Parts: sequence; C-alpha cells; structure tokens
Amino acid sequence: MSADPQQRAVEVRRSARRRRTVSAYREGDRTVVLIPARMSEAEERRWVGVMLDKLAAQESKRTLGDAELTERAER
Repeated sequence: MSADPQQRAVEVRRSARRRRTVSAYREGDRTVVLIPARMSEAEERRWVGVMLDKLAAQESKRTLGDAELTERAER
C-alpha cells in the first residue's frame, strides 16, 4: 500500500442488504468502504486493503491522465 491512503481515516460501513459486493469511495479526507454485514473481521481487513490499493491506483491513473492532457494542450 502507498503511504497516502494509510494516513487517511477509513470508515467501514456494513450493510444487511449488501450480499456479495464490496465498494469504496473517498468522502472528504476519509475513505468509506461498504461491505456485507455477514463478512468476518478477517475478510473485512483483507477487503479494506484491497479497496485502498484499488482507489490509489485509480487516483494515480487520473493524475497521470491530467498531466498528459496538459502536455497535449501545450503542444
């Protein structure tokens, strides 16, 4: 994991309606991870790590994309 996501607060929200999917998003300065209520604590820890990595990868791609667009616009 990169250092930046670890510094942010992580909030885990369990849902009785959620059956299989896990999702995550940034909300201000924290990360919210949505998981099924029946998930064990070990699974929760694993999925939080997976989702933090996935969000970090998405954000790094977005940043690189903006830099490329700026370079292209300057040309």
